[in-house]
Amino acid sequence: ILNIVLFLTLLKIFILYLNLVINLVIIFCILVDSQKKNNH
Repeated sequence: ILNIVLFLTLLKIFILYLNLVINLVIIFCILVDSQKKNNH
């Protein structure tokens, strides 16, 4: 049972981390896109 709880906890942390990374990538892409529009 302990291993399952540990696994679920790690999975939850991993999902949160992945979500954060995806959000940062999206923000970065939006910034880059707006920079390109401003230059042209």
